[in-house]
Amino acid sequence: MSELKPCPFCGGKADVIGIMMDKCICSECEAQAKGSCNNEIAILRWNTRAQALKWRSAEEKPENESYVLFETKNGTETGKTIIITDSNEWYIECGSFMGYSKTYISRDIKRWIPLSEVLAVIK
Repeated sequence: MSELKPCPFCGGKADVIGIMMDKCICSECEAQAKGSCNNEIAILRWNTRAQALKWRSAEEKPENESYVLFETKNGTETGKTIIITDSNEWYIECGSFMGYSKTYISRDIKRWIPLSEVLAVIK
C-alpha cells in the first residue's frame, strides 16, 4: 500500500477508511478525497490533490475582499480578507453567527491559499 501524504489543508494525518468504497480522510480537519473501489486509487487521489495546492506565506498579501482558506496555530478556517493599506498587516474576517464575527491579524496566520484554488482542486 502506498504511503498517504499529510493533509494539504491542515497538515494532519490521513487514514483510508471504507468497506465497499475506500476514501482518504484527514483525522484532524476531516478533509476528504474522492473515494474508489480500489485502495491504491483512493490513495493516489489523496496524494495528487495534496500536491496541487500552492500555499502562500502570511507575508504575501492576498487581494482585498477575496475569500481564502488560512491556517493558524489552532487549525484551518475560511474567511474574507480585509486589507489595511497604511500598514504591513492585513486581516481576515470569519463567518457571522448571530452578528458575531472573528477577525484574524496577518501575524497570527501561518499560511493561506485562495479559496477558488482549493475548490478547483477538490472538484
